[in-house]
Amino acid sequence: DSWTAQRFPVALAGTDAQGKAQAQVTLSETPDTSRPLQARVRVSLFEPGGRPVTRSLNLPYRPQPFAIGIKPRFSDDGVALGQEAGFEIIALDPLGQPQAKSGLRAELVREDYQYYWYYGDNRWNYKLVIRDSAPVTSQTLNLVPGQPAAFAQRISQWGHYRLDVSDANGGVASSVRFTVGWFETPSENDTPDQMKVTLDKPRYQAGETAKVFIRAPFAGEVLLNVVGDRLWSSRTVSVTAEGTTVDLTIPAEWGPGVYIAATAFRPADNPTQRGPGRAIGVAWVGLDPAPRTLNVAINAPTEWKPRQTVELPVTVTGFEAGQPAYLTVAAVDEGILQLTDFTTPDPGQYFLGKRRLGMQLLDLYGKLIETGGRPGQLKVGGDADSRQLDGSGVRTVKTLALFSGPVALDASGQAKIPLTLPDFNGQLRLMAVAWDRNKLGRAEAAPLVRDPLVARVYLPRFLAPEDQSQISVMVQNLSATPGEYQIRLSGAGAVAVSEPAAFTFTVADSAVQNSDRRTFTLRGLKPGVGQVRLHLNGPNGFQLVRKSEIGVRPAQTIASAQHRPPP
Repeated sequence: DSWTAQRFPVALAGTDAQGKAQAQVTLSETPDTSRPLQARVRVSLFEPGGRPVTRSLNLPYRPQPFAIGIKPRFSDDGVALGQEAGFEIIALDPLGQPQAKSGLRAELVREDYQYYWYYGDNRWNYKLVIRDSAPVTSQTLNLVPGQPAAFAQRISQWGHYRLDVSDANGGVASSVRFTVGWFETPSENDTPDQMKVTLDKPRYQAGETAKVFIRAPFAGEVLLNVVGDRLWSSRTVSVTAEGTTVDLTIPAEWGPGVYIAATAFRPADNPTQRGPGRAIGVAWVGLDPAPRTLNVAINAPTEWKPRQTVELPVTVTGFEAGQPAYLTVAAVDEGILQLTDFTTPDPGQYFLGKRRLGMQLLDLYGKLIETGGRPGQLKVGGDADSRQLDGSGVRTVKTLALFSGPVALDASGQAKIPLTLPDFNGQLRLMAVAWDRNKLGRAEAAPLVRDPLVARVYLPRFLAPEDQSQISVMVQNLSATPGEYQIRLSGAGAVAVSEPAAFTFTVADSAVQNSDRRTFTLRGLKPGVGQVRLHLNGPNGFQLVRKSEIGVRPAQTIASAQHRPPP
């Protein structure tokens, strides 16, 4: 049956003091489908300035009381003419555990494929219509846990077939399509079959011997290639129908690892054997990266204060004594990284992990061209006019990205990295990478950088002359000195803040967090760059001025023209 995805709105309130929120999703109706479904929950968390961080979670959703699983006994999607088509059927509860079920009906149906050609959009196309013929056979199945029920039928007429297994009482059903009689000779199959190539261990040390188990769909000769960025070796082995184990010595020259590419060929002197004339299997042989990995530890505190220079201690162990070793450290705003779901780079995975197959397996099957294929058309240009709206290119949100560059480690593997922290409140992601002549390593940490009293202005991305925008000022007490704090806004340059733009924030107890949010009006005056200044005065002579820039650009694109006087 067909299924169209549905959307359900979720009412979600704000987060609590621990940053947590709960929501309940109520489905208006149970989906009318026998397919297994999944629910994708997408949540966007907005900061006061409107910038969201979005995450999604996929959860299994089983509207039916149980599910029916069908497993074909043949290796591909079809069987040869006159052979038996066998299947195994099980029933699973919503948790995926086998369960008993009686009275299931299994029905084998032959399908008629009818193609209707029509002409449209200056080309011929077709529509496929599938019609069911009379059922070939049917039977009743009684399932018990741990023992799949068997269904088998020898089919003497080629074509498309479908096995339907259904429960008349609960409306649960499942089906699988397959073909009969398409593979008359080995040369008629365009796609090679798959063969199993497995290893006895996930990783190996240099000098060890790997046990490579090869099992092809048929007995025959197998061409065994060891490939990486080059062809390391090639040999031929004989494989029985039960499979064969081949010993392979792992040299250190293979680097992070190689691929075992095995191609089996069916003997051509036996015309009674039907099916693919060849089979291909690929397996990755990886070397253990532990002997070439450095241990890196970032000794960062849990919290820093902004507007100062701090020293970040980093310790590296496992490098070769007497050999130079180096380190780099990057400190980036975690909020910026979450917008793009940025993952901390892992040099060990890049240099010592599994690599893409660096060679191609070529044959004549790859030379087939799709019928009706047309060359693509490149589309370029058309976006130059929008650049005239960029204005001054001022960013209202200042990003924080610090990079130390290569720093040499001392003999004990220690280094102290100076980091100059700007006027910033948030979480940093510290990413350290260390290396020497033969090894490398990485580490990361996430310290907080914040003032005892955090005050921030949330601005729009840009304004136009005569625009008016509501801007928010958020003040939050984390551990500030008790007393009254005066907050005042002012505008300069291309913007102005409507008066009055001041308020008082009271901190009664430094151990009790509280916050306040106010809204003011910001006006664009003329094209250019505007400054919004947040003045903060508090007890014991505390003073802070925080500056934010915003671009004011014209509402129309900038046009230019040339006029030449007549001679």
